[in-house]
Amino acid sequence: PSGIARFANMERLWEQAVANLVSTLGRRTNAVALHGLSGAGVRLFGPGGPSIDPDVVALGDDGSVNLVADAKYKVLGERDAQGFASDVYQLTCYVERTRASNGLLIYTGPSDGVVELGRSESGCRILVVRISASSLTSD
Repeated sequence: PSGIARFANMERLWEQAVANLVSTLGRRTNAVALHGLSGAGVRLFGPGGPSIDPDVVALGDDGSVNLVADAKYKVLGERDAQGFASDVYQLTCYVERTRASNGLLIYTGPSDGVVELGRSESGCRILVVRISASSLTSD
């Protein structure tokens, strides 16, 4: 009652952390944007369907979408190493619509891990990444 309470949107904070991680991935990425397609009117089926809004979009030097990442604010256990089906479906829609070359689902979990699920119809590589809390903290 006599103190100050501050609240944080933890999902938004996780998305920002993922965007920061993606920005360190390599030289092929020119610009990394948090919700980079928000407000751009990019619809799932071209002129129709719902608007898409991937959490993180990384563009190549030529303006093409190099990577789409979806930051999942869920704990991914060892049993679920391939991600959750609904998340994989969502990411597949994002990468197919944007013609991205790479798609990442990024979760937190008890240990670090990367599983390559395969390639989408257009050839986009789909990866599920699990990052442990100990990897996110600095000493």
